[in-house]
Amino acid sequence: MEQKNTPSRQRVLLTLIVIAFAAFVGCNSDTSTDNQTSDLDFESGEFAIFGFDDLSAAVSDATLEKDASVDPGVFNGEHFSDGGQFGRRGPRGAFGPHRGFGHKRGNHLFEILTELDLDDTQKDQARDLMDGNRDCVKAVLEEFKGAFEEIMADAKEQRQAVKDSVDSGDLTREEAHERIREINAAMRAAIEDTPEGQAAREGLCACQTSLFEDFQAILNETQQTAFNEWASGLDEGCFSG
Repeated sequence: MEQKNTPSRQRVLLTLIVIAFAAFVGCNSDTSTDNQTSDLDFESGEFAIFGFDDLSAAVSDATLEKDASVDPGVFNGEHFSDGGQFGRRGPRGAFGPHRGFGHKRGNHLFEILTELDLDDTQKDQARDLMDGNRDCVKAVLEEFKGAFEEIMADAKEQRQAVKDSVDSGDLTREEAHERIREINAAMRAAIEDTPEGQAAREGLCACQTSLFEDFQAILNETQQTAFNEWASGLDEGCFSG
């Protein structure tokens, strides 16, 4: 028997259509755009600047029992991805070799950004500029990766030779520990002093210098003055000497 569309059934159907439409609009609303500033935290890793000192800090020295290593998040991009140590919506916490982002003021922008009273448009632009800086940093690290891996492989080979000498009785453990210290020192010197290492340092500094110039371009005159005064007081890292 054919059912009639009673007013009650029509009202139910209309209600379901309204609910479905509202859900569709909510899912497609642009209020969740990638650049919304509601989750912006100037003290987070999002505004930490990766420098050569951070690369050095990511390296763990060898011991007699284990090889030297590097935090894999540096070269595989994990630290620079969304939620990573240096990424968008990154955690607050420790940055740099001394594990405190206040130690080298130029390595984190929280101090100056909290002073500038940025409007929402400028905050969105600041996020975009930090994205660009991370891309710059990743390109420099990718360029250095091959030479870096060779340095680490050489240190690994030397450590294994020392361990083999201990196992064979040709070296005492005390002598071996001294050799390991020498291997670690040579490894870190190679990271710092090889042409590839120097190029990486210069490249990371160029990323930071470019970032500072781009920041000045989004600021008004009063903000630019404050930013320049802050930047002129930096005397460590890329700004030493």
